[in-house]
Amino acid sequence: NSVLHRSKRRYNPMKEFIFSMDEFGRAWMALPEETRSLLAGKYLLGLSDAELAEQYGCRPDSIRMKLTRARRQALKILREGGIGFEPA
Repeated sequence: NSVLHRSKRRYNPMKEFIFSMDEFGRAWMALPEETRSLLAGKYLLGLSDAELAEQYGCRPDSIRMKLTRARRQALKILREGGIGFEPA
């Protein structure tokens, strides 16, 4: 019995974006300071969820939810600002 495995392709909303560093900077600065700090800790500094949880005084699963919300907030700012989208 052979089992066929399909690769699950996860939707990556960032693939929609093409933006300049100026546009990125404006969107970044539109985020609240705590959101920027959280995203920077995770994606720029490479901190683990456990390390972030220790810094924020919460559990790692709470950090994962905060990161989800932060990414959604950043995406919303980019979309509402028309940043990074090529004209149709």
